[in-house]
Amino acid sequence: MSPYVEQKILASTPLELICLLYRHATRCIRDAREHLVARRIAERSRSIEKAWAVLAELACSIQADERGCVGSNLLDLYAYMQGQLVYANLHQVDAPLAEVLGLLSTLLEAWETVTLQSSGSLGGNTHWAPGKVATSNGHAFRA
Repeated sequence: MSPYVEQKILASTPLELICLLYRHATRCIRDAREHLVARRIAERSRSIEKAWAVLAELACSIQADERGCVGSNLLDLYAYMQGQLVYANLHQVDAPLAEVLGLLSTLLEAWETVTLQSSGSLGGNTHWAPGKVATSNGHAFRA
C-alpha cells in the first residue's frame, strides 16, 4: 500500500471509509470486466476475489446489535452480490458483473450523499461516534 493511500485511510471518517470501500469494489469489478474481455483468467479471478472480499468487509461492518431493517437488507444485498460475483467467475460471464457494478454504484452514490450531508450538519466533524456510522434512520454501523 502506498503511503498516500495509507494516510488517506488513517485520516478518513467512518463514512469516508465506507465510500473508499465501495470505490475499491467498483474499481475491482471494472477491472474484472476488462480482464474478462481480454481473456486474462487469473487477473479476472483476482479482481473478482478482491471485490468479494470488500463486500465481506462491508457485511462484517454492520453491527449485529443495531442491524434493523436497513442493516438486514444490506446484508442480504451483499450476500446476493457475492453470489453474483462467484457465478460470474465460474461461468466467465459479464452480466452478473455488470449488475453488481450497477448496484455498488447506486449504493456508493447514496453513501456519498450521506457523507456530504453529515459533514455539513456536523460542522465537518464526522468523528462524533468513533467506530460507528449512523444513518438518517438511526441505525448504526461499525466502520
